[in-house]
Amino acid sequence: MQSAIKEKVNFQEYVEWAFKENTNTMKNQEEKDIQFHSYHEIDGEEMGQVLWLFRKCVSISKIQKLKKLFLDYLFILNHIINFLLTIIHYSQPTKEQISRLMKSIGIIQTEEELQLVKLENNELLSIVYQKEVVQSLEKITKEDFKTLFQIIFDLKDISTEEIKKISELGMLFDQENNKQEYQPSKLKQDFGIIMANIIQIEKIEVDQKTLLQRSIKMEQRKKEKAYAKKLQDLSEHKQQILKFSKLIYHQQPQRKLLLYDGTIITANIWYSKKDQYCVPISLQIDTNVNYFSFRIEYLNDEDVLRQDQVLTYRGPVNDNFDPNVKKTQYDLGIKGELSLQQNSYRGCFSDGLFDGIGSIYFGNKLYFDGEFKVGIKNGLGRELQTNDGDYLEGNYENGKKIGLFQHIQLHEGKRFLNPSKPHICFQNGKEVKYLNQEFQLQKKRSNLNPNRYLLNFRDCGINNYQLQSLQTGRWLNSSIIDLVISQIQTLRQLISNSYINDQTTVFINCSQSQDIFGSLITKNEEIQTEVFKEIIDNSKKKQPSRFVFYLNLDRSHFLSVVYENQHLYLIDSMKDKRADLFYQMVKLLSHFNFTVYGFWQDLEVSQQYNSYDCGMFTIYYVSQIIKNIDLSIPQMIEKQCFNVQQSRIDYARYLLANRFFQLGIELLDL
Repeated sequence: MQSAIKEKVNFQEYVEWAFKENTNTMKNQEEKDIQFHSYHEIDGEEMGQVLWLFRKCVSISKIQKLKKLFLDYLFILNHIINFLLTIIHYSQPTKEQISRLMKSIGIIQTEEELQLVKLENNELLSIVYQKEVVQSLEKITKEDFKTLFQIIFDLKDISTEEIKKISELGMLFDQENNKQEYQPSKLKQDFGIIMANIIQIEKIEVDQKTLLQRSIKMEQRKKEKAYAKKLQDLSEHKQQILKFSKLIYHQQPQRKLLLYDGTIITANIWYSKKDQYCVPISLQIDTNVNYFSFRIEYLNDEDVLRQDQVLTYRGPVNDNFDPNVKKTQYDLGIKGELSLQQNSYRGCFSDGLFDGIGSIYFGNKLYFDGEFKVGIKNGLGRELQTNDGDYLEGNYENGKKIGLFQHIQLHEGKRFLNPSKPHICFQNGKEVKYLNQEFQLQKKRSNLNPNRYLLNFRDCGINNYQLQSLQTGRWLNSSIIDLVISQIQTLRQLISNSYINDQTTVFINCSQSQDIFGSLITKNEEIQTEVFKEIIDNSKKKQPSRFVFYLNLDRSHFLSVVYENQHLYLIDSMKDKRADLFYQMVKLLSHFNFTVYGFWQDLEVSQQYNSYDCGMFTIYYVSQIIKNIDLSIPQMIEKQCFNVQQSRIDYARYLLANRFFQLGIELLDL
């Protein structure tokens, strides 16, 4: 036991040990069965679930969850606090180093498990200490605790006046009344209460900000409320507001309308002359949709549906009018049918993609019957081999035949094994000899979740999962942002002489920024200056002096930074000091002899009201710079280019989600 206590551990090893030790402890509390998982690497949608332990909260819901976390689970969080205090006392890091580490520590909490999120990976985490040193507070001083709390206050942007309101911290920060005796064990015991009080201060600030925002929006909401009630009274069915190009056929009950992308919808449509080109629609199961091939071609790989003609669909659709038939509907006999002349697919869909059970027909002949995933054959299926009804049946993974396939005959809906023909073995879609004598025919559905690249533009490729990030409430993928802004730049070149003739501005996208700084940009690592030089050289600008960075800050927040006239401008929809980012930007620019005066320049930009729209705000702000390329940043500020209502950001997301494959060019009109 003594050797175990004296075992030397680093941060990761200690937290893993602590989580394992506390699993049983958690089971005994209120009969909950909580599993602990440490060092969970995250990205994409999971990032929005993280409760950052020491960062500033961005919403009331996060404040409430974080407060509950500290009060309910302090017994496990104390191990993290112990290690932070050990680092502060024994290793004496700079305030900047420990601040970066604390910003990177978060928790994902679900009903089943508690996961520690740790993205930072610097020299502090490689240091080892004896377990008994970490667990003991004997040598931890008052200054160590003071340093820890001061960093928390700085990260959460809380003033000294507010600190003094927290009675438990009087012994540390009240210089006039320092009668309380310093007790490290008492401070640690009260840490959850102290953090709850700190978080409560944040809640008051957010509440005040919310009240201000509500007062500004009050007049606008009154107008919207009257209009919303009018629409609500139009039908008892679910209704959607849709902007369209032209009403083709206006006789009830089946009116036809033409969308901007060429899609023709036949449905029960209410049309108002007062609100021309804007209608609510009641979507029926038998909705008819005609798709022109440039909109539908990305949906599925089958050659039968990749012709330069119009496709027709009949069946349920989603809010974007893409085919959408769930397995439950299929079991009730409801199928979607996408047709091109005599060829068709009948079965399940998910947002336009073949997904679930489905069949492909060439004329009246069944060509394939089986399972699909994101438009690709994936699972058990049978494919026509000869016109006499001979089918090969087996498993597909990512569209390719895998394993043993057997010959069958289909007759009047029944399946008959053909014993006269031998099994065929496939590997990665190619016929091979038997791998071994025990190779068995597998009929289990594949666990593979295939990715499909749906669009490529220059260096950007978008797959089906990245495309889903455009849906409301989701974090945008950085590839989406890079592609959209690249498309806007391409369009601007075609219509603007000022953009073509600009010789000063160089844009550095999310991918390039990551190549320069790494995925954790505020981490004090070596900057890849040669990548930045290559970007400047490839831009072919004669006098590059303005740089526009748009980036994913530490894989948790999208923003943009502009260097212009020896000043740095932070264009951020979630205002913060971002001192670490400023340090990295100056470090890069100084290497190339670009002078930076002062700190971030004062710049008021519209702020997001949720935790997921930072990517959309970044697209909007960068598009404004592209549109006004001949203006300086101060001139753009004076012109209020960076002021935008949330409703316009919502509309921008709608444009991208519905017309993404038309390059999102309408963003230039916002």
